Amino acid sequence: YFAECERDKLGHCLPSGRAGEQKTDQPKGKKQYGKSKAKVAVDLKQERRLAEEIIQSMFHGKISVEDIGSLVGAPDDAEIVVEPDRDVLHVSMYHPSLEGACKNLIYMERGKVVVHLDYIEIKKEAQGSGIGSDIFGRQVEQCIEAGVNHIEAHLAKASQEEGRVYNGYYTWPRLGFDQKISDIAFDNDAPKPGLDVEISHRFPEAKTVQDIMSTKEGRDWWKENGIDLYAGKF
Repeated sequence: YFAECERDKLGHCLPSGRAGEQKTDQPKGKKQYGKSKAKVAVDLKQERRLAEEIIQSMFHGKISVEDIGSLVGAPDDAEIVVEPDRDVLHVSMYHPSLEGACKNLIYMERGKVVVHLDYIEIKKEAQGSGIGSDIFGRQVEQCIEAGVNHIEAHLAKASQEEGRVYNGYYTWPRLGFDQKISDIAFDNDAPKPGLDVEISHRFPEAKTVQDIMSTKEGRDWWKENGIDLYAGKF
């Protein structure tokens, strides 16, 4: 996925046919992050051996266990716990600015390495500090360096089970995540069934969420009307 779209100077995917028009909350210019210096821990010796084998099979010696923090965008003062499970790496990141652990999974899919960003929540007092953008910026930079095919995530808006509202459906597309309009799942649990039809009428040229987000009108509309994206990719 990294290689399949035109990108701006930060490496973000640009909407098809709208090069240079994408608006993001990232700072202007290219920021170099480099590898994370975060401490990486694997609890048991046999688990570390398994983690090393999984990493070798995925990256062919390009990275080591100590580099896993870079693939999840860890700040230098974060702590990383790696838990291997068969051929999947479960990676938890702990940092004072995060609410609980940031969770990532790293695995192979059709011969390609995929990083699944499972959960991240910035503490209220740290929101607006740029920590989220920096985490994701480093993650993208280092995933590209390592040869990861794409990063995927559920870009959440609502959680009926927890009674909470998230802003991932809007914030993550601002940072470059995308999903085809045709891939949006409108099942019986969808809060706005038929939204794809409304999108086709309001934005007839839009094929992806990034196409909607490429204009201020589109961003404002998506912020008000957007829903969970279950197959967001960067």
